[in-house]
Amino acid sequence: MQVLKTLKLNKLYESPDFMVRYYEKLAHRCSDEGYDDYLVEFDNDLSIRGHIEKVLTMDELNSFEEFKGFRAKVNVIDNVLQGAFIPGVERKEGAFWWQRGILRKGEGDYANDVKEVYGINLPYNDHAV
Repeated sequence: MQVLKTLKLNKLYESPDFMVRYYEKLAHRCSDEGYDDYLVEFDNDLSIRGHIEKVLTMDELNSFEEFKGFRAKVNVIDNVLQGAFIPGVERKEGAFWWQRGILRKGEGDYANDVKEVYGINLPYNDHAV
């Protein structure tokens, strides 16, 4: 992704490739294992998706073939993360879907925070009556 490597990004992130790898690892962790740190830490970890959104909305990149691959990869990861969220349950905070989701799997501090703030027990069971 030569074109994407030249972008000036937040100094915390090396490149768009790095951001996608970080996001992918986080999304799969949330989907497979759940999350165990505080809710505020989850929001902080997930802030990477906001930085990716800034890249995705750079119209000048749309003409590059490699950018289409970047966008496609992000879409796949988005689907993983969306699948990790409790369907139909959203936090009121956040402008974007990834900021409003509550994970169906969580333990420790994350589960405690979700129970305390939203009254939801984790892991969430879609079939609980």
